[in-house]
Amino acid sequence: MSPGETSMLFLSVSEGKVAKNRCHPDIHTADLEANVARAIAMGAVATARFDNPDDRFVVFEDPEGNEFCIVEEVG
Repeated sequence: MSPGETSMLFLSVSEGKVAKNRCHPDIHTADLEANVARAIAMGAVATARFDNPDDRFVVFEDPEGNEFCIVEEVG
């Protein structure tokens, strides 16, 4: 990995989701639409879209119902 890059590791667990997420990641990108398409292709479902003056973002649920956002700063 190059300096300044970050990685995340996601692991499966046998227990189902029983409450609100303990973690809600916001994934920042320079290309919102490409990464929205990528998330959908991997099984995520877009549940909301926001176009604010400073940022645009899409809220997703993964196949197990965990929420995350993909964010593009525009300001």
